[in-house]
Amino acid sequence: MKNPNRTFGYDLTGTLESVRLVVAGLADGSIPPPVLPKGRRQEYRFAPSFIRRRADDPLAVGVPYTLSFLGKHLGMTENVGRGYVTASDPVTAALLLLESRELGNLDEATLQEIAGGKFSLREIRQMFAPKVLDEERGTAAAASVMSNPFHN
Repeated sequence: MKNPNRTFGYDLTGTLESVRLVVAGLADGSIPPPVLPKGRRQEYRFAPSFIRRRADDPLAVGVPYTLSFLGKHLGMTENVGRGYVTASDPVTAALLLLESRELGNLDEATLQEIAGGKFSLREIRQMFAPKVLDEERGTAAAASVMSNPFHN
């Protein structure tokens, strides 16, 4: 079972770059697109973007992928029970940081500073609260995180 309080004990910079490379590979076609789960209303990310969107979002353009796909492709997964495998905490944290960067919630220097620190997945989630999809405008709106010392 995943432990969101566990600190990574190492630098996330390598994981960030690995996630960026896989997403870029999906976007340019050098990595085959994943087979996505059917029949569930789910949010995906669309390469080359790191932002979660619903498939019916007008801004959902590109190659769809999931967090689980990234974990499997990078060989960084965790079994969470009943045969379900998901991405490991470092991949989850890296993707959350890249999503926050793309949304403009932090600059590249701050992203690298956080990636080099010793934070748990829970701390990263608290610093960069999940983004809420604004269906009326079709854009991602960042949730306000006033206690976040890295929030611009």
